[in-house]
Amino acid sequence: MSLKILHILGGQEDTGGIFSVIRNIQEVTREKGWEHVVWVSREFQQTRLPRLELRFAEVLVEDSLSHLQMLKQAWKAFGGLRRLLKTESFDLVHAHTRVAWLLAVALNRFCGYRVVYTNHNFARRTAMYRWATRWPNFYSVFLNPNMARHYGVTANRPQVSLISACFADRFLERAL
Repeated sequence: MSLKILHILGGQEDTGGIFSVIRNIQEVTREKGWEHVVWVSREFQQTRLPRLELRFAEVLVEDSLSHLQMLKQAWKAFGGLRRLLKTESFDLVHAHTRVAWLLAVALNRFCGYRVVYTNHNFARRTAMYRWATRWPNFYSVFLNPNMARHYGVTANRPQVSLISACFADRFLERAL
């Protein structure tokens, strides 16, 4: 089954675990016919291999310490993202950052897109993320059971997944 996925990152630098994970997913799904496209900032420079297929955001879409700044970035970027989605078809949109979460919410709620959000942070505004786990066609992925507990989310719903199996959950349930 072929699948074309748009990963929303918006980052400026080719560093960090998210880009490494996408590269690894790209390698292991190539034989299945899956295509991974990454939406990044115009300033992004690929410095690592294997190469990623890129699409460029017209405005910077990167996390900030300011919630207002992230909202402004998402608002400015939404039009460019909509233009991309009108010119190129994707089976799934996969958001990876807090600004990307805002874009995923807009795509899901206002445009009807099926989206996945992989939560890489322990954010303060947990109710928003918990709220989104109840929407149809909005899937949330948490990196470990402790993160799901932080957000007050249980993984017993089809829209919520935990992907960590690095070690037993019992190690997260008590002080070591």
